[in-house]
Amino acid sequence: IIVIECSIDDYPAEHLSFLGPAILDKGALDFAIIPTTTKKGRQGMILQILSLPDKASVLSSLILKETTTLGVRYRKEFRTILERKFYTLETSLGKIKIKLALDNNGNIIKAKPEQSEIDRISKQHNKSYFETYKYLDYCTQK
Repeated sequence: IIVIECSIDDYPAEHLSFLGPAILDKGALDFAIIPTTTKKGRQGMILQILSLPDKASVLSSLILKETTTLGVRYRKEFRTILERKFYTLETSLGKIKIKLALDNNGNIIKAKPEQSEIDRISKQHNKSYFETYKYLDYCTQK
């Protein structure tokens, strides 16, 4: 994968709500905004994007166009990832989609409800997000 990074110390934090979805829409695998201290002791952030090589140019252009940074850094990195599959689990609150993580032999080693599913179920049953998460997390551990 390609890691694209830049440091930003003069970009309004409220604009980050626009930037994240735009990064994902342009094909990023993931992104992180990491608090940091920049030159002259200013508070800032490191914007870090994980990308496939063929998306790096498009993502860099987006960052240069939509933020105040004057440059971006690239580096190639290797990663190991688990195979993922989705499964629909029947619970007392209804059906919910969970994400399964599998090892190289196809064994389930992690199971987790999707955030959007927790949100949907909690609203549907007028329960708190946290209460619903705890219940669904319990269901996935069985």
